[in-house]
Amino acid sequence: VAAVRTAGVAASLILVALAAIGCSICTWSSVAVVVGVASAAAGALGSDLPCGPLLGVLPPLGCFCCGNWGLLVPRDMLEGGKRSARGILPKLCEQILSGVLEVVELRGAQAGGVCTFVRDSHGGIDTLRSRTVKPKRGHLATNLFRDFRWEVVRRAMRGFFASPRSLPVVLLQGHSRFGTSSSPAVSETHPHQWLGSQRELVWRFDAGKGGWRREETTVCVTVTHNGDFDAFELYGQTVSNATLGLWLTRVLHHCNTAKGDSAKFAGLMDLMVCQGRWFSSVRYAFVRVCMLHIDQASGWEPLTPQAPNSVPSNRFFAEVAGCFDAMWSKWVGQAPDILPEVEDIERLATAVKGELGGRLSQRAMAVFDEVDLTDEVLTAFCLEACLCFFNQDLLTSIHSFFKHAEGTFGVSATCTLWPHSIVLAAKGQPVSLAFDMERPIAVWSSEPSALTVSWPTAPGGRPKRLATARWDLNDAAGEAVELRVFEGASAQHHIEAADKALAGGLSSARYFATPDIKIAQERKFHILIRGSSLDHSPRPLSAAAFAARWVRLRAPPFRTARGAKPAAAGPSLDPVEADIRDIPAILSDIDSSWTDRASLNLMSGQKFSGCLHRLLEQKQDDSIDVLVFGVENSLWMGQQFAADMKRIFPKLNFMAISSNWVLGMLQRAQGNIEPKNFAIAPQHFRLAGGAIALALSHSGTTYPTVWASRLVTRLFGDVNGFAMSADFDTVLANSIGQELTMNGFTGALFSTMAGVRPAEPATAATIAMHHTLTCLLTACAEQTAKRSGHRWCLERKRCDGECELDVDEVMDLKRLTASLLPASERICGMTEYRLPRDSEVRTELLEVGAYISSHLTEGWYSTFWMCFYVYVTVSFHVPLFSMFWSRYIAQKTELDEDDVPFQIIDYIFAHIDAHFYVFLAVLLMLLHRLICGRRLWTRFTARTLVIVDSTMNYKLLRAYGSKLGALAFPFTGFKVAGQNGEDHFVHEMTHLAQSDVILLVGRADGRLGTLAASEGATIMSTQQAKYICSRPSRGIEAISIGHNPWAKQGLFSRAVVLPTDDRPTFLSQQLLGTEAGAFAPGDVVAASAAYIETTREVSATGFEPFAWVTKDILRQELAKLNVPEDQISKDDAFAVVSNIVKARADVLDIDADAFDAHEVCVAWLRRSQRGPFSDPSTPTTENSGTVQATSAWGIPSRASPTSWLQAVKQGFRLKTAGAGADSGLSLSDLLAVLRGRRMNSHIRALQLSRMSTVVKEHVQAHDQMMDALKGVKKCFDAWAEFASHSKAPGELVATTTSEVPSAEWRVQEEFRRRRRQHFMGLKAVGLEAKVLHAWRKALKEDMTPLKAYLTGTPPKSHLSRVTSPCKKAFGGVGDDAQDGQEFLPIGGRMAGQAADGHEMLEGVRPLERLYETRVAAAERLMASYVILHRAVKPLSKLRFLRYDLDRSESRLRVASTPAPVPFVEELPECIEEAGMVSVTSEEKVSGQVLYTV
Repeated sequence: VAAVRTAGVAASLILVALAAIGCSICTWSSVAVVVGVASAAAGALGSDLPCGPLLGVLPPLGCFCCGNWGLLVPRDMLEGGKRSARGILPKLCEQILSGVLEVVELRGAQAGGVCTFVRDSHGGIDTLRSRTVKPKRGHLATNLFRDFRWEVVRRAMRGFFASPRSLPVVLLQGHSRFGTSSSPAVSETHPHQWLGSQRELVWRFDAGKGGWRREETTVCVTVTHNGDFDAFELYGQTVSNATLGLWLTRVLHHCNTAKGDSAKFAGLMDLMVCQGRWFSSVRYAFVRVCMLHIDQASGWEPLTPQAPNSVPSNRFFAEVAGCFDAMWSKWVGQAPDILPEVEDIERLATAVKGELGGRLSQRAMAVFDEVDLTDEVLTAFCLEACLCFFNQDLLTSIHSFFKHAEGTFGVSATCTLWPHSIVLAAKGQPVSLAFDMERPIAVWSSEPSALTVSWPTAPGGRPKRLATARWDLNDAAGEAVELRVFEGASAQHHIEAADKALAGGLSSARYFATPDIKIAQERKFHILIRGSSLDHSPRPLSAAAFAARWVRLRAPPFRTARGAKPAAAGPSLDPVEADIRDIPAILSDIDSSWTDRASLNLMSGQKFSGCLHRLLEQKQDDSIDVLVFGVENSLWMGQQFAADMKRIFPKLNFMAISSNWVLGMLQRAQGNIEPKNFAIAPQHFRLAGGAIALALSHSGTTYPTVWASRLVTRLFGDVNGFAMSADFDTVLANSIGQELTMNGFTGALFSTMAGVRPAEPATAATIAMHHTLTCLLTACAEQTAKRSGHRWCLERKRCDGECELDVDEVMDLKRLTASLLPASERICGMTEYRLPRDSEVRTELLEVGAYISSHLTEGWYSTFWMCFYVYVTVSFHVPLFSMFWSRYIAQKTELDEDDVPFQIIDYIFAHIDAHFYVFLAVLLMLLHRLICGRRLWTRFTARTLVIVDSTMNYKLLRAYGSKLGALAFPFTGFKVAGQNGEDHFVHEMTHLAQSDVILLVGRADGRLGTLAASEGATIMSTQQAKYICSRPSRGIEAISIGHNPWAKQGLFSRAVVLPTDDRPTFLSQQLLGTEAGAFAPGDVVAASAAYIETTREVSATGFEPFAWVTKDILRQELAKLNVPEDQISKDDAFAVVSNIVKARADVLDIDADAFDAHEVCVAWLRRSQRGPFSDPSTPTTENSGTVQATSAWGIPSRASPTSWLQAVKQGFRLKTAGAGADSGLSLSDLLAVLRGRRMNSHIRALQLSRMSTVVKEHVQAHDQMMDALKGVKKCFDAWAEFASHSKAPGELVATTTSEVPSAEWRVQEEFRRRRRQHFMGLKAVGLEAKVLHAWRKALKEDMTPLKAYLTGTPPKSHLSRVTSPCKKAFGGVGDDAQDGQEFLPIGGRMAGQAADGHEMLEGVRPLERLYETRVAAAERLMASYVILHRAVKPLSKLRFLRYDLDRSESRLRVASTPAPVPFVEELPECIEEAGMVSVTSEEKVSGQVLYTV
């Protein structure tokens, strides 16, 4: 990236210099060369400047997130040999932290830093710190560790090549930052140091080396901070962060240029950490005792940057500290191993007080006089200084800081006095630690999922876990821990020695070993821990309390995006494409988890459904029953989920809002942000008793969602909190009361099975959450429908608001949901077993993506070749037209160079060259468009992609597309917008309908009756946008994605048709005749309206069962009856029509005996009474006793009282005026009967009657089959229990040697998931596995496929032709394996129960709406992912302009600090503390349901 940034500038300047040197002779040609080269260089220089069009503007001021990370490990314990363990930064540690940082940087990574301890040239301990501001398109880990190695070199050069030496323990303290309170800069980047390294006299106590010793050494305190440091309490008043910085500058007599909040935290730690240092102790005591107000530091003037500094100088503090040091030296000389108690400290303070008057200079005494130091205050000052000297170690100082700080904090702190120790603290921000005590190694991170990275191994090697256990700090209440490495002996020995040493202010916080360690066993190194709560009255962390939250890591190690690629996917996949190809496998994993009776997802779904059922029973007021909240993608999917749930459960009140608005509604403290565009006032924002709160967050650590869930579950004691994230092990899980240390599962967690997905453009994570929500919706509908026990009935649905779906409809919904997996395989190009799969639809999607890519890359190609042409022709004096003139044409003419005509022609060709230079880029663009098959005369500018789809889809795709191009150079950039085609698109976007706009239009399947109007509205919106411009070449360009093959001619330049081969046919398709082929949505709407407003008289447009009949065929039929063509009687006509219809009865799927030729011919008989020119008012028809007349168009009118019986008695007459009544019928008359409207309606009515009969037969057979299969089901249920290995995990846990409690439910779930994945692998290669899987799936999910398979192929009908999932699972076993048919369409049962087409269309409407929002929208979403990725990927690979698709400049994927609404008040106490005991059955335990798996 650096080479790219500087190459253009350097090359431009060099070219100018070479041109000037080479053209020293002042001729017109040389001047032209120099001017041309200089102009090109100026343009290149301008584009390469930081604010130029190539590199973009300077980094903006930011706000949001950061992350802490680091490791602590003895150097000798690093694997891989001496080479990987040597050096200040061992290569192995760099690889580990790079993997951790790959995940942590999702919280933001504009800058980063790392710090470690080294031995300096004096033999002391010093810090070595490197901080880096990442380039826009750089990799933070790569840049950070590269700069760290350079810092080592610079340190060696400053010390005259005396390189800093490494220590036996590697402690790396790191931080990645996204600007929260200041812009990215090295001075604002962590780790922070206010004073830096300073030489100071230090007292240390070591019982093993004779007690106290005094030495001068380097002291430096280093901190990192994740969160927001809002204010600090000083002298009883709250001081803002900016004012605190001014105060620290005066107190510490050192100015820190950093403007951010974290630097002030570093200054306070420099002030507070003073154990063993009299200078710092005296200074801190003076601040605490002698100063009474912050303005005292500025001579009682307002504390501003210009105010004076009236704090005593460091010389004064050093002089006073000398008195304390002398007295303490005297004491140590008398008792070298003294460990003073409180009484001893008071005596020491009194002794120092008595000596101060005689030892201090007059200047120092004047300072005491200025602060009006009374005897009482002096006593307190001396005592406070002594207490600070003995107590203020790192852990105590952290506790002191948190007692007065306001904000959210995840911090780490180190000091050169304790190079083997680090203190980690959390309050409002997560901090997690991972351990492998066999090495031993400790790793920490602000992102828990980062701790699952693998131990560095050779390429192709089997991944190993970095750590075996994890422990999370309690960030809700506040907690701090100290990690320290001890060398040799046993842990018990070091624990006892630490108890005899100087313990600090938190003396009750004793060291202990981790649960995996036998403390009596001798080891080379030990990592011991101590900790405390951050309350005003600290509670020490005991070994038992630590062990209770000790979580064993049993999940497979995570490999970062650069190493995690699907099998057989190839090495060229970027992280976004790898995620897209993982979608089928993830969907399969989700489906398996929701069909596994022992899975946690299904358990949580059952509890969620139970809570929903109780809400339905007790619904009384308009309070919120189900609250769904999240941010960005999670919120948009949650809103669609809430809308769909409302359709199914209309009785309940669902609400889906942003997590920020939940915080705004529920907080009352000062500083709260109240939502201003919300219809509900905060005082009316209330949840019903037993309400459900569902928190959605893929990462599980999103700040607003985590704190909103905590606040909701605390404020509403009877609320049922649920959380959905990528794994069960998240901070969000702890927020709702499900801690990993609980042996019982509360049934409140859902996992999307997506795992860690570092790519910022979310694909797999989004689809996984959407599908998991679909499974949850289906589970709720199924449980509620089973409880009600009702079957479908239109009247019942109109009056009963409990559930809009019955049991049969839920089964249909599950069939529709199951069709998403095979569709995803076709779209994503991978099977659920992660094997490549080719499909036509994927090829079409990639072609459309390549077509859009040609739009986006034309600027680069035209500019590149233009620059190449300019540089070549100008540098070598060979402009195209001038060269052609001078070398070819001029030589063949007799003109002399001095002649005026020659010079005129020369200038003309030069002028042509100038025009060619000016318009060359345009010409190259036109050539590029011609080659790519695009419109020529469109705007020569960047393209704008506009997503036109459902609200959820356009928001998800707008975020996805913009993130794909977040790092694109402005020169090749593009814009992304979106809107709902059924709503605001016309009003919001059509004023931008220019030729540089490309619409990506997602269309609902208009072949379904309910969705036809939706597709029609979308097409209308697209037409309005396209036809605004009068000239077709100047308007927008539209690309279609949908399931309906129909497309209006000329509207779409490209149209991708998503396959519906795996989707069951809908009943409405059967009714309207739209099962296969392309149908205009307007025609389907008209047909649907006809069915609803009338009966079955009108069929769908295009339904003509006898369109194939011609006059030749009629002549053949007449010949069979020996009837002449010119002598056709009425009876002969009836016979011919009946024979033709009965011959096609099987094809039409009707009962031939039910066909009534007389009924079909009624309208024809009535029209045959008159000629085409007869009086339209002549009475001819009668309908149900009401006399009617027929118009000239044959349409009945309500007039003319003539009996229809009289018309029939008249017989068939010729249709010409004046013709005789007995002249017979013609072939045209027969064709009019067979292809007329009455025939079509009659055939459709017979089809519906046949459908009802078939459905009733199958339903009855299905019910009988269910009774017969009960015994069979028991056998296969026993096999299913064996296949799910429900007992094996328990045995595995029972064999664990450790007695420490752990998350048994989490271990079992991971074991089940592995077994499911293993089973899926077997299914891909083994016939037995396929058969067993099919039986198991059929028995546990849907008995219909099993019944169809056991009873053979059902009677053929015109219903859904979809391959049976059961037979499909056999992969071609048997002769008719591919011919097995599902005999019921979606909503098929209604055909046997509904009275007419009206009820059937109305009955299938809910399923069609749910199909669109839950399945069809997801398929279009995946297809758009593939298209946009294919379109943008070539941009990221352009030469000189490369960038990473999977990230943005901020690298922000998880907003872990206020975004932007903060949590500004104390978290209320739990109304009921969640029980942490396991129960043997489902029961209520302190408001939570616990399950034993």
